[in-house]
Amino acid sequence: MKRFMLVLCCSALIFSVASATYATLFSEDVGSITVSLILTDENGDIFDGSGKPGTFSIGLSSPSGFVEILEFQTSLTLNNSVFGNGLDSQSKTVYNLPIDDIYYYSELVIVGESWEIGGYNDQLETNVTSMGDFYPFDTSNPDSNGIINLSLGRGRDRELAILVNDPPTGEPIPEPGTLLLLGSGLAGLAGYGKLKLKLKRRRT
Repeated sequence: MKRFMLVLCCSALIFSVASATYATLFSEDVGSITVSLILTDENGDIFDGSGKPGTFSIGLSSPSGFVEILEFQTSLTLNNSVFGNGLDSQSKTVYNLPIDDIYYYSELVIVGESWEIGGYNDQLETNVTSMGDFYPFDTSNPDSNGIINLSLGRGRDRELAILVNDPPTGEPIPEPGTLLLLGSGLAGLAGYGKLKLKLKRRRT
């Protein structure tokens, strides 16, 4: 009888923990943003960046004060398939983000030899199916404007794909002041978001 009660208590505990975990990860009130980084070599083939130093940083923020900086380094750990034809990217996911909120992503900051950004696609309107589905960072393009809305209608789990190329041999690209550039970009995005909210409230 004691053994039965012990098994029953353990089962109840496991069930409660599993339920809490499920509620946290799959609640309709929260979502996630995944950032997937794809690297191509000088021949245009996908690779993990082996033998070529590179650090890639991107910031996520919101008007409510949320800030997260995601960093990737070569050699990448390929753990995701953006194109659906095998592992082609390294992905990092930020979970438990309140939906019906606006999130901003900064331009990618690169420290390393002669890497160049091939484009962005947060896949609001166009899913990534080929190398041609990446666009310059552009506030007028809904797929690369630096804004991700999480909602039940538009999707509470969104993926931002970024393509970075190792161009044919040429002049190295100067390294930016990484932290200063990224920090100022995040501050600007957050300020822009707060201004939009204030204007929206005044109109209503």
